[in-house]
Amino acid sequence: MAVRAELENPIAMQNKPKFAKKFLDLYKSCVASQPFAAKDYMDFLNQMEGINWLLLANNETEPTDYDWLQIFAMSSKYRMNDILVEEYMAANEKDPPHLAIHLRKYSREYGFKKIAPRDVIHLNKTMDSAKYPKNFYKDIRKFERKLIRIENLEYPAGSKETIELRNLPFEWLRKYLKYLLEPELTLDPQMHVIVSDVEYLKALDELLMTSDGRFLRRYMEMRFLNNLRKSGRHLGEEMHCVGVAGDHMPLAMHWIYEDIHPLDARTEDEIQQMFSKILQQVISTISHVHYLNVVDPATLQNLNKIRLMIGNLPRPNTTEILEEYYLDFTVQTEFHKNLLTLKQRHAKQMLQALSMPVPNTQSAGFNDILEKLHPMAVHEPIYFPSYNLMLLPSYLLRVPVYHSELEDIFKYSFLATTLASAVYSSLGFSGLDEEHREMLITMGGIHTAYALFFANNTEEEHLRFKGDLKELSLKKVFLINAMQLHCGDVAEFDFNEVFLYLPDFVRVFDCKFQKLMNIF
Repeated sequence: MAVRAELENPIAMQNKPKFAKKFLDLYKSCVASQPFAAKDYMDFLNQMEGINWLLLANNETEPTDYDWLQIFAMSSKYRMNDILVEEYMAANEKDPPHLAIHLRKYSREYGFKKIAPRDVIHLNKTMDSAKYPKNFYKDIRKFERKLIRIENLEYPAGSKETIELRNLPFEWLRKYLKYLLEPELTLDPQMHVIVSDVEYLKALDELLMTSDGRFLRRYMEMRFLNNLRKSGRHLGEEMHCVGVAGDHMPLAMHWIYEDIHPLDARTEDEIQQMFSKILQQVISTISHVHYLNVVDPATLQNLNKIRLMIGNLPRPNTTEILEEYYLDFTVQTEFHKNLLTLKQRHAKQMLQALSMPVPNTQSAGFNDILEKLHPMAVHEPIYFPSYNLMLLPSYLLRVPVYHSELEDIFKYSFLATTLASAVYSSLGFSGLDEEHREMLITMGGIHTAYALFFANNTEEEHLRFKGDLKELSLKKVFLINAMQLHCGDVAEFDFNEVFLYLPDFVRVFDCKFQKLMNIF
């Protein structure tokens, strides 16, 4: 809301740096954008990426290479892929200066997304002159049924292999990686490919090898365009456009936010000191309780070296660095051109960054990469294992999470609990299912912040100001504030564990009766 209000205030934006004004222009192009038209995107991708669309081809026999893997790789580069496989690249653990590619079955939370008849109809209307066989949609249904059947098969657990690229048994995967990485990176035949879900890939390989290449090309084109269409459903809506602009120029948006809500040196110093205490407390706790049996030793070694970064911006000289970083981006009137240009730009930057064994953490490119390595979480800091880095977004430092004028009990009960839970989430736990892992993270966060605060405060002390909470002990206030966002049906498991491991909490909360606080 704060960023949107700033964007809609001409006086406020008048004296902003050029990159902030580019962000404003990107936002305006989104608000003014027309309904999705596939032909516009196809024409611009033809200019920008040299894509020839089989869906628009008048003559199927013309000597044009319609390789379906070209479109599939572009979907992945543009972060629009939702099918077959997914990959991520990181430093080779055994040979850090070199890359390893991790390939696995595409993981989906809400099931396979089919191309529906209405999707084809919507795309046809805006494609002008789509060309494909009469039975194309029936072929889509058949292919997707086979693909869903393969995805739903039970495969052996732990089917994982490390293979040199030249020995990768699936030719289409080798070709896919070539499309994906070149020309920004040169494929090394000896590059390690870490393949998970090997049996799934074997079944997938059999399906793809028996499918018609022209059909696969049309299908991938249709799927890519349909994902673009669905991502643009709410173009023209102000709040949605703030989010879209922020997704594609995130550092500019963070700068605008921090320009409205600046971070001061005192705040940063206080939070860094808090984080340092949290790390020591977590290490001490793990060393003295049975957690040691389930914590991965490798992640435990990294624990006291985790670096906390407050706000995802390059510092110092932030404005100058961002001006240089966005210098080569020119905002155009048509939103679809801005969108595709920024997607291409970021794809190249990600690959170029991977070629640097030691990242330049003072560059804006490093901060931009962090935006895409992990989905941004609104209510918790984000841990990046590749860099042993914890990112605390600056937009999180607002009431009730934090305010410099709050008393320590509120800072520790909310922010310290949040940070400590994030530290626990950075650890690898063996032998724990997801439910118990989440319980340990939640309880570990509360326990750590609780122990730190009450090391210097007794439960008999009360708040220094008068008000509705003046009769509550510090212990009650701490626990109420720590759990205020969790009192609801979704968090019953968390509360059961709190009752078990923090008996003091029972006297503060009663979530079994209509989820009411028992504070008196």
